[in-house]
Amino acid sequence: MPAASRLIRPPTERESDLSVADIINIKSRHFARLKTYHDASTWHTVRVNETLPIGVIWFGDPHIDDDGADIDLLVKHTKLCRQPGMYGANLGDVTNNWTGRLAKLYQNQSTSVKRARALAEWFMLDAGVTWICQLIGNHDAWENGAEILERIAAKRVPIHDWEARFKLQFANRVSVKVHAAHDFRGHSMWNIGHGPMRAAMMGSDADLLVCGHKHTGIISTFEHGGRVRTVARARGYKRFDKYAKVNGFPETDFAPSIMTVIDPTASDPSARIMTFADPVVGARVLKALRATASQSKRKGLKVAA
Repeated sequence: MPAASRLIRPPTERESDLSVADIINIKSRHFARLKTYHDASTWHTVRVNETLPIGVIWFGDPHIDDDGADIDLLVKHTKLCRQPGMYGANLGDVTNNWTGRLAKLYQNQSTSVKRARALAEWFMLDAGVTWICQLIGNHDAWENGAEILERIAAKRVPIHDWEARFKLQFANRVSVKVHAAHDFRGHSMWNIGHGPMRAAMMGSDADLLVCGHKHTGIISTFEHGGRVRTVARARGYKRFDKYAKVNGFPETDFAPSIMTVIDPTASDPSARIMTFADPVVGARVLKALRATASQSKRKGLKVAA
């Protein structure tokens, strides 16, 4: 009888000419890149080369292509970022980025995929915002959405997957620890700030914890573990949402974006972070504080540190 035959097939591209040593080297490089990213995104330092107060607008989910997106308000808030000492951070979900079974929803909105990406590029690169970070939210991550955003802006804007933890280090050596996330784990029907508050009380070492995602807004400041904590959730710009209506979620207006004024000269930690549900008001406070601090410096007055 003839010898049993073997199934002979050509090797796939990934298998061809790769020895075990080659595979180990490839995996070693992959792990090194992952570790470099992890180390760089875990409590890295963002240097602020001044001692004047600064402002950060934490943009709630823009969903910029949605017909219910309050585009006029979003543009108004981006213009505030041109004020001296003002920065921006996006908490995720730049566009709807409908995919899979949800892709059919594009037939119900006037903005096409092509136009949505043009709007995303404007927001990330051309709106006049100096970005501290951009977060990838769940809508951003669907299909190839995150990769598309990275190709648009990664060379000019720090992009983080879901969360960013960093320390704002001012010239007078005062530092503020920030934990920003698209959302934090946990939900409570009685407390819309449950997620970030839970993180503040059960592990995160941040002075400021801020998120978006759930299209509701809240601001809370309290002391825990001998540290003054501020937690905030930005509502976002998407309005008149059919999904929210069908599921009985209330339509709210509070805090589409959160603005924080961070004053490195404040001697009392409870006054170091001031939080505003209306960035317009926060921008006025920032302007006044910077003017006062600058005047004190010119007169040779000692500002508390």
